[in-house]
Amino acid sequence: PGLGVEILKLKVAEFQADRTDLLGSQNYYTLAKMLDGRVQKYATLNPAAGIRLALVASRLHWHHGKKADQQALRPSWQALQRAVQVAGTWADSGAEARALRDKAALSVLDFAEAFLDMDSCLPWEAEVRPFAVACGLGLLAKGSGRSFARAHDWLPRTFEAVKDPEVRKRFEAALPQLPAWVFLRWANQFLAWIPDEACGPVLE
Repeated sequence: PGLGVEILKLKVAEFQADRTDLLGSQNYYTLAKMLDGRVQKYATLNPAAGIRLALVASRLHWHHGKKADQQALRPSWQALQRAVQVAGTWADSGAEARALRDKAALSVLDFAEAFLDMDSCLPWEAEVRPFAVACGLGLLAKGSGRSFARAHDWLPRTFEAVKDPEVRKRFEAALPQLPAWVFLRWANQFLAWIPDEACGPVLE
């Protein structure tokens, strides 16, 4: 109740087709807030729906924020965090669950890349790097195909961020799950950015 299923399907279809010109900034925000309210409801009843709704809400908030101001992008980030959290508590290990977990993590990397390139210096920017690094390393450890390739492309961003203590903690915790060969492509960046004491497990 409160949001017709057919309207929701239409809006999702619009965004899947990248027809983002059909909505104005305020409509982005209004629909995103309506979807935000549904995510928690579906988190346990239907996690797949909860993840999909959170991802669409994030995209809507992003378009609203781009039209408003950078601070307005925070709800987009929070929706992505919810998507990853729902995916992480979903016990299903089937193909659909794996694909949605990967999609949520990939969406985090896409957001982080676009947002960090803005050099916004917003207070909550410190949340973005550690969370994105954790998602990227998780994909490297468990992902495959496009998900693995995207996370592999993102590795230099991880290396650059290791000076952040929280990022370094997550990176060092993930190292035992990662084969050393994933670093070969980015060997120069790895050796330039990663402290000597963190290089040990890889170089061994």
